[in-house]
Amino acid sequence: MNQPVLSIDVAKGKSVAAAFLSYQDCMYKPFPFYHSAEDLQRLLTILEELRSASGREPKVVLEATGNY
Repeated sequence: MNQPVLSIDVAKGKSVAAAFLSYQDCMYKPFPFYHSAEDLQRLLTILEELRSASGREPKVVLEATGNY
Protein backbone atom coordinates (compact mmCIF):
# COMPACT_ATOMS: atom_id res chain seq x y z
CA MET A 1 0.00 0.00 0.00
CA ASN A 2 1.71 3.17 -1.17
CA GLN A 3 -1.51 5.14 -1.03
CA PRO A 4 -2.16 7.53 1.88
CA VAL A 5 -5.11 6.25 3.93
CA LEU A 6 -7.35 7.52 6.70
CA SER A 7 -8.71 4.40 8.40
CA ILE A 8 -11.84 4.78 10.54
CA ASP A 9 -13.49 2.21 12.82
CA VAL A 10 -17.05 3.55 13.05
CA ALA A 11 -19.05 3.21 16.27
CA LYS A 12 -22.17 4.86 17.71
CA GLY A 13 -20.95 7.56 20.09
CA LYS A 14 -17.38 7.98 18.97
CA SER A 15 -15.12 6.37 16.43
CA VAL A 16 -11.40 5.66 16.15
CA ALA A 17 -9.17 6.74 13.27
CA ALA A 18 -5.55 6.33 12.20
CA ALA A 19 -3.71 7.97 9.30
CA PHE A 20 -1.04 6.31 7.16
CA LEU A 21 1.20 7.90 4.54
CA SER A 22 1.92 4.42 3.15
CA TYR A 23 2.18 0.83 4.33
CA GLN A 24 3.82 0.78 7.78
CA ASP A 25 4.32 4.58 7.72
CA CYS A 26 1.85 5.80 10.35
CA MET A 27 1.32 9.55 10.44
CA TYR A 28 -1.26 9.48 13.27
CA LYS A 29 -1.59 6.51 15.62
CA PRO A 30 -5.17 5.45 16.45
CA PHE A 31 -7.10 8.25 18.15
CA PRO A 32 -10.76 8.54 19.19
CA PHE A 33 -13.03 11.25 17.85
CA TYR A 34 -16.63 12.22 18.47
CA HIS A 35 -19.15 12.77 15.71
CA SER A 36 -19.16 16.51 16.25
CA ALA A 37 -18.50 19.33 13.80
CA GLU A 38 -15.24 20.15 15.60
CA ASP A 39 -13.85 16.61 15.46
CA LEU A 40 -14.99 16.07 11.86
CA GLN A 41 -13.16 19.27 10.93
CA ARG A 42 -10.09 17.74 12.58
CA LEU A 43 -10.42 14.74 10.24
CA LEU A 44 -10.57 17.07 7.23
CA THR A 45 -7.38 18.74 8.44
CA ILE A 46 -5.68 15.35 8.72
CA LEU A 47 -6.81 14.48 5.17
CA GLU A 48 -5.25 17.73 3.95
CA GLU A 49 -2.03 16.92 5.82
CA LEU A 50 -1.93 13.45 4.22
CA ARG A 51 -2.44 14.99 0.78
CA SER A 52 0.24 17.60 1.36
CA ALA A 53 2.82 15.16 2.77
CA SER A 54 2.31 12.46 0.12
CA GLY A 55 1.37 14.48 -2.94
CA ARG A 56 -1.49 12.03 -3.50
CA GLU A 57 -5.20 12.04 -2.76
CA PRO A 58 -5.81 9.98 0.40
CA LYS A 59 -8.37 7.19 0.53
CA VAL A 60 -10.81 6.84 3.42
CA VAL A 61 -11.45 3.30 4.63
CA LEU A 62 -14.37 2.62 6.98
CA GLU A 63 -15.00 -0.40 9.16
CA ALA A 64 -18.43 -0.40 10.71
CA THR A 65 -18.96 -1.91 14.16
CA GLY A 66 -22.22 -3.84 14.47
CA ASN A 67 -24.97 -2.41 12.24
CA TYR A 68 -23.45 1.05 11.74
